[in-house]
Order: sequence, then C-alpha cells, then structure tokens
Amino acid sequence: MNPAQRLKNLGDQRSEVVKKALQCQTAEEIMELAETLGAELTKPEAQQLLGALQAQTRELSDRELEAATGEYQKDGELCYTCFHWSMVPSSKGDGWFYCTNIQCKDYHRDVYHPLHFGF
Repeated sequence: MNPAQRLKNLGDQRSEVVKKALQCQTAEEIMELAETLGAELTKPEAQQLLGALQAQTRELSDRELEAATGEYQKDGELCYTCFHWSMVPSSKGDGWFYCTNIQCKDYHRDVYHPLHFGF
C-alpha cells in the first residue's frame, strides 16, 4: 500500500498524524511515527512520504507570495505572454499595448489586446 493510501486510511486521525509528520525531518523519524501509530513503513515509503510532505510545505517564491496576498507591484496591465503586470498603452491607439518586461518576447513590441480597453 502506498503512503498516500495509508494516510487516507487513517480517517479521523489523519490531521493529527499529518501535523506530527510535518515536524519530521528524516525518513527515520517518519518510520518512528508510523511505528507509534501501529503501522509499519519501509524506508522507501517513508522517504516518499517525507518528500510529499516537504513539497506541500515549501516556501512560496516572492512572486507567488505577492500574487497570493495582492501586494504585487503593478506597473501596468497583465501581459499574456510573460504574465507580468507590465503591459502599457502603445501610441498606436485603443487596444494596442507593449510590454515593458525586458525578458518578455513582446518587449517593446506593439501587441493588440482588445480586452485591455479599461486601462
């Protein structure tokens, strides 16, 4: 049985076990926790479970954090090419924009975005 299925089978205890498992730093600690709960995990299963838990708790990047909290620096409208808030109106007129993000393939290239009329 894989570790995800084992967690699912814990029922009401699942949240308590996950809280304890999140405190584990090694596969051996995960194995000890499983043993205290009357379960047995192999080392590969414990490593797989630890990896999954750590992946779920990684820190957000600055950009992800800004997007989640709404505290991003908005210099323009959303560029649909690079997904930065860097589209500014072009001198071509309504609906025409260019991206100010130097890493974008549309950098300073006039692009028609009719959805940005409300700029």
